[in-house]
Order: sequence, then structure tokens, then C-alpha cells
Amino acid sequence: MHDLKPFLPLPGHDWWMDTEKEGQLPIIGGACHPLDLMRWLAGEIVEVSAYGINKNIPDAPWYDTVISNLKFESGALGKCLVSCGAEIPYNLNFSYHGTRGSIHNNKLFIGGMPHVEEWSELPIEIRAEDHTCLQELDHFLSCIERGVKPLIDEIDGARSVAVCCAIIESIENNRPATVFLDF
Repeated sequence: MHDLKPFLPLPGHDWWMDTEKEGQLPIIGGACHPLDLMRWLAGEIVEVSAYGINKNIPDAPWYDTVISNLKFESGALGKCLVSCGAEIPYNLNFSYHGTRGSIHNNKLFIGGMPHVEEWSELPIEIRAEDHTCLQELDHFLSCIERGVKPLIDEIDGARSVAVCCAIIESIENNRPATVFLDF
């Protein structure tokens, strides 16, 4: 979640408003990241039911806030919220709740442990403002040089984009959408 409004009038950002070239920017360019992580942790997403609104950036040709309910192949359920119009500093929050415990950002709770009723803080630094583009590019170039498959290949990327496309389809048709995974 963050507020894109201050960035929209800046030079070089006019492409953000071009849906012909960029489509639903907050979904394709924003939701893809938490959806990638959710797929890595819980497996493939097979169905989505999503809603989108455009309230905070009314001039934008895309939904500025999107919430998606997700059904995973494993039977797990998930939720992804993306908002680029929220009046909030840039932040990335992550929560994962399972049958034996939960994680929220850098906090862990393991269920079933006697006398444990509080979160344990993990020694992990949360750096929401960092982007890992340089490390990703270094890895990709190294794979080309060594002739090996990257950690995230074209099929993995296509499946994340397919989830984003299903989210857009669900919003536009006002019903759940099946994710195309046959790549």
C-alpha cells in the first residue's frame, strides 16, 4: 500500500496512466509481487474473486484499490489487498496463517506451545522501501552466462501474470474467475 498521487504528475510517469499500454497498473505492476510470494509459499492459485474501486485517484484509468480473495490448488485460501491511492506511507505488510502457527511481517506465533500466548520477534530486518531489481538482474545475467535456468523462469512469471489477469476478469465480470495455468 502506498500513495501514488504525488508521483503521477512527475516527468516520466505519464505511461502509468496509459491503460492501452499498461493495463491495470496496480494489479499488473503491484499485486504481482505479493501474489508471487503467496504462490511460492502456498502453491498455485486456481481461482480468484476480486473487487476494485477508483475512489482516491479519480483521474486514474485503473482501480486504485483492489481486494482479491484467492483459492489455492491445495485448498488454502488467501487475500491480497493492493492500494496505490491510500493516504499512507509506502508499506508492505505480510501475514501468513496456517494450521500450526502464523507469521506477520517479522513476528512468529507457533500454536500448541504451552504458555506461549505472544508473538516472537524474528531477527529479520523489514525493509519495505528496498527494491531487489539489481540482485534479480545480476542473477538473471549470471544464469545466461552459465547457461542455467533462473530461480524464476518464464513459466513462473506467466503464472503470476495469469493470476493478475484473472483478478481483472473477476472485477470486470463481477464474478469469480478461474486462473489459466496451462503453460
